[in-house]
Amino acid sequence: MEINNTCNKNIQISFCLPVYNVEKFLDDCLQSILKVEGVSYEIVLIDDCSTDTSYQKLLKYATDYDNIRVFKNECNKGVSYTRNRLIEEALGEFIWFVDPDDMIVPDTAALFYNTAVKEGVPCVYGNYVNVLEDNHVIKTIKNSLDYRVIYNDNLTLKDGYKTINAQNLQTDTGLVVVWQGLISKEYLVRNGVRFYEELFLAEDLLFHYDILLTLEKFVKFDAVCYNYRIRENSAISSGTNPKKLIKSYVNSYFLYVKFNEYLREGKYNGKNNVTSKDWLLYMAYISAIDVLKTIVKIKDNQYFKQQYSKLKSEKLFEYVRKNKHMIASSSIKKRLSIWLLTRPLLLKFVRLLYKIVR
Repeated sequence: MEINNTCNKNIQISFCLPVYNVEKFLDDCLQSILKVEGVSYEIVLIDDCSTDTSYQKLLKYATDYDNIRVFKNECNKGVSYTRNRLIEEALGEFIWFVDPDDMIVPDTAALFYNTAVKEGVPCVYGNYVNVLEDNHVIKTIKNSLDYRVIYNDNLTLKDGYKTINAQNLQTDTGLVVVWQGLISKEYLVRNGVRFYEELFLAEDLLFHYDILLTLEKFVKFDAVCYNYRIRENSAISSGTNPKKLIKSYVNSYFLYVKFNEYLREGKYNGKNNVTSKDWLLYMAYISAIDVLKTIVKIKDNQYFKQQYSKLKSEKLFEYVRKNKHMIASSSIKKRLSIWLLTRPLLLKFVRLLYKIVR
């Protein structure tokens, strides 16, 4: 069963939520969005075959509110597939991706939308806070957008925000989380920007890189617009689950392959440091290190042997050793760990130690 309510067609914002096993947090999330005023909006929810009561909750909300539309995947497809489907289903001018265990700051929705229209930009971003499961705020994240460091000093802050020329970007730090504000649907469609469905972690990374390849300018607010909840059982925090370890390995390997593919295809433009060849080289290298860090933790011996042989044949160990200068300023501990991981026999020894002590 799906509920596709006939909403106001002049929708300004589509809040898009990929839902999977978040029954405990759905009320907090949806109630934060339903407090939005001053802008026409819809809430589009796609359940990715939850095994708890999440889907039943969504259906109840859709019967109570005519601006909520609910869909369900035929089988569990993952967050990237689900977000791509959300892009297709969204009717609004702008999309705000929201994780269903988090909460937005309602007052920022109309503020962001009106500013996007006024400044003629496809993207508006804000800051966020980290909260625990009990909604206790533990840290405010400024996204490392220190204007003195990242942007040219002649840019001035006005009305609590800056309109940023994307060519002035020196780093993508703080622009790699997909839920920190508004993105124009028309801009995504026109430029063919989508999530890579092979990724279940760091799917925002390539998504934002593809945006920045063509982005001319965007708005950055100093205001906090989002409450990011830190959960013990989230995809990011469940680092010892055997199945998730294999998925993490596959995830890191895909990023390594993709960054190198971008390099071969010349998918960089040097408009700013973030879309430069040097940045791609660095990210390919970091992804290769993540591949080695993850493979030592995999419990499945047969899978480990298969992937170990593949990495040797592809000379990934050699690749990391040859490019060690990319992290020359790192700590002695990090350099030592990379030295161990890039020696195939020593990597097996590190894996054995890891299995003993964990």
